[in-house]
Amino acid sequence: MGNAHINTSIGADIIDVERLRAAVGRFGAVFLAKIFTEDELAYCSGTALNYCSLSARFAAKEAFSKALGLGIGIGSPMKWKDVSIKSRASGAPEIVLSAKAADIMGRCGFKFAKVSLSHTKTLAQAIVILTS
Repeated sequence: MGNAHINTSIGADIIDVERLRAAVGRFGAVFLAKIFTEDELAYCSGTALNYCSLSARFAAKEAFSKALGLGIGIGSPMKWKDVSIKSRASGAPEIVLSAKAADIMGRCGFKFAKVSLSHTKTLAQAIVILTS
């Protein structure tokens, strides 16, 4: 098989849905516009579990930054909207990166990103796996 080495990294995050709901209540549309893309907001506003879906996407952004070993937001080269979660026709989530985030991921030695989302009414989690 050879000695091919696959570089892999995993990031995970879990969030209390009420924490995100409280942030939206406190900061409103400004908070939503800073964290989520228009596509994410449109998708989540059409779901019965709006805050659960938003929370899972928030956790995915955090998990992605953890898999890279970087922060996200203030003081980081990567901002919240550089990472977006899109739902395929099958319903499976996929990570969509801005050019800047894709460049950072490439410089960290990764080519592929996979994401898994899960939530209950009170908790949302995401796991991100990066590979070369």
